[in-house]
This record gives sequence, C-alpha cells and structure tokens, in this order.
Amino acid sequence: NNMNASTLQVSAKGYPGLRPLQVLRDLGSQGIVASVCPAQLSDPSESATDFDYRPAIGAIIDRLKTALGGQCLPRTLVPDTDGNVPCLIIEARNAGPACTCDAATARADIPEDSTKYAAVDKAKEDPAAKNAGWDCFCEITQTPGAAREACQNDPADQPSLNGNTVDGWCYVDGTNGTGNPEIVAKCPDNERRLIRFVGQGEAQTGATLFITCSGDSSN
Repeated sequence: NNMNASTLQVSAKGYPGLRPLQVLRDLGSQGIVASVCPAQLSDPSESATDFDYRPAIGAIIDRLKTALGGQCLPRTLVPDTDGNVPCLIIEARNAGPACTCDAATARADIPEDSTKYAAVDKAKEDPAAKNAGWDCFCEITQTPGAAREACQNDPADQPSLNGNTVDGWCYVDGTNGTGNPEIVAKCPDNERRLIRFVGQGEAQTGATLFITCSGDSSN
C-alpha cells in the first residue's frame, strides 16, 4: 500500500477531453456525450440499462426518435372523408422467423397482390437493404376515430384514450385547425405540419421507415 511505489498507477487521462466536449456542446441538440468506459460488464440482462454501451446507444436512439418523429412538413395533406391522409408508412427491419405485423402494435401486413406492395419492392431495392438484412415489412397504421383525435390534440408525450395508450400515427396541421397547434409550435411558420408517431407506432429499434405521401405541393 505504498503510494510512492513506482509500479502503482494513481492517475490517468480523462476522456472525452475538454475540446471535444466544447464542440459537442456547441452542436446543441445534435451532439451526444457518453463515456467510452462501460459502467458494468457483468450483467447483460435486458433490465440492465448500464451494461456495456447501452447508455450511449440509448441516447442516440432517443435523439433519432425526436428527429424522425418531429419532422415538419412544407406541404399540406388533404384528409379523405374518413379523416385519413394519403400517406403510406412502411417499417423495414431484420426480424427473421419472428416477423409479425401485429394490429395490437399498429402494424398491418402488406399483401403482395396489393398496390401498396410496390413500395415494399422499392424498399428492397434500397442500397441499405442488403446490408441491413431487411426481411420484415409492415405498414404502420393511422390512428382512427377517437384515437386520431387524441393523437392530433393531446400534446402529452404519450396520448391516451379512456386510460389506454394511443398507438400509430396521425397528421397534425397547425395552419388549418387539424389538431392542436401546440404540437407543431416548434415548426417554422411555413411548415406547421407533421406526421406524429405515438405509442407503439414509433419505429422499432433498428428499423427503417419509408414514408410516401401525396399532397398539395403549393403550400
């Protein structure tokens, strides 16, 4: 226990350094800081959020969810008589035998003989498809009826209806009264519209979304 022993290391460098931290701070919401040293490596269970690099990866996923789920739209989308807007949202992921499109998670199968399947074919042609190993394609469904109203008007992070979470997506347009303007308040004045994902309608970890919409390009 001799603190003067020549073989005893009593200090080391700290990472990241001050300069990288300053750069990340200046990047604002686009910067993420995480330790290069895992907090623990002994418990890899799913409940152990501090295992390995899970804190860093989790921070990245949370940041991407915010970016993807809150993109403002420059175009107006016109709902049909049922309140649906003309958008098709496909989730592509690597699931193997576990591939399911469960209605309980706001997912629907895309029949190969349907017109929607052309979008799946396009996704399969994407350069990233082979490397990502996408073998599971589901449509993320629009919220219907009262669930849509909750999605469009409840600004809470997780809208609910009769005590149950609302799952899926909806279109919010702060320029014409389609939903609560508070939800699109951070959008530029000329882009106060967005596709809002709620509950299990959010993209699953590791998945890629393909969004196709038709609308009035004059707005």
